[in-house]
Amino acid sequence: MTSLYYLFRDAPQRRAALALPVGSPPRYALYGLDQLAERGYAIRHNLERQGPSPVWARATGAAIKRALEAARVGDVAGVEAAREARDAEDTERYELAREVGLKVCSANPG
Repeated sequence: MTSLYYLFRDAPQRRAALALPVGSPPRYALYGLDQLAERGYAIRHNLERQGPSPVWARATGAAIKRALEAARVGDVAGVEAAREARDAEDTERYELAREVGLKVCSANPG
């Protein structure tokens, strides 16, 4: 059996859709998850865990958000600072990728 792992943005809309029965209209926000499950794929996703995202995920998300905001206003120094903060999380992201079974990951083992 082939398995797939979805990475969803943690949003109230998606969490609400995941709580609804298969076939409910709001589940369109799950990008085909139900249809692939019906075809026999083993499906898992990052929102299976209840509660807040892990600290490393929140820190990485915050760094990316700062970089995007800095880029929007042309703040090169802000983009560089955000990139450095993100890179500080590389080892943790690499280890998590291995833990969930990803053999290829953009993060270096540090």
